[in-house]
Amino acid sequence: PYSSCPDYKPPVPANPVTELTDDLTRLMTDEASCDVEIHCGCQVFKCHRLILSLRCEFFRAAFSSGLKETDNNVIKIDNIDAEVMKIILKFIYTGSLDVTVWNTLDAEDEVDEKFIKMIGLSKAADYLLLNTLRDIVHYEMSLMPEPLNCTTLIPLLEIPNPHLSLKYEIFTWVHWHLNGLSDSELEDNDFDMTQDDVYGMLTDEFWSELQKFVTFKLKDEAVYGRHPVNSWLRIENSLPHY
Repeated sequence: PYSSCPDYKPPVPANPVTELTDDLTRLMTDEASCDVEIHCGCQVFKCHRLILSLRCEFFRAAFSSGLKETDNNVIKIDNIDAEVMKIILKFIYTGSLDVTVWNTLDAEDEVDEKFIKMIGLSKAADYLLLNTLRDIVHYEMSLMPEPLNCTTLIPLLEIPNPHLSLKYEIFTWVHWHLNGLSDSELEDNDFDMTQDDVYGMLTDEFWSELQKFVTFKLKDEAVYGRHPVNSWLRIENSLPHY
């Protein structure tokens, strides 16, 4: 019957994964079925004990510990910002990272503020033992433009066990800032730190790895990731302490 329609294709069944994600997204807002509350400062998130236990080791341990707070179906978390907790709960329910609330920070001159927020999110994920979310956040950070302000390197360097994708980018950003802070260029730029300030932030282990990274990863490659390896990234451009 379709001989006159050679390009006809039968309809494709609905994607069950998409349907499941949609159902869990709706469940997030179904307060009637909620049986536990998470208190973050002045904000209360109504959730489902089963979902939290299945998806997050932190909550699973909290519910099984017999703490008085969990007996009353209330968990207080005062060291995580409510905005960050909302992002985390969406990930717990749907498996997706949604940071569209920070899209207004995508402008080049606001990239450092977005870095600080993403770092806060990664630390919160680490605290809640959500290793997959932490690694996804690190990866998303690795795709961001390099930080404009040297002081943003401090919280980046303090990230415990960064995902390898982010670690390599941190190496590149540190190297970039060190070159930008060279004595020959310092007077032409509005930097608020000196080379010695940056060197002082680096542990011996990081410094050793940075030297190896620059020597073996950047020296002979025209492009590393999305970064063109221009002359300022090459080891031949000697910097103090290299």
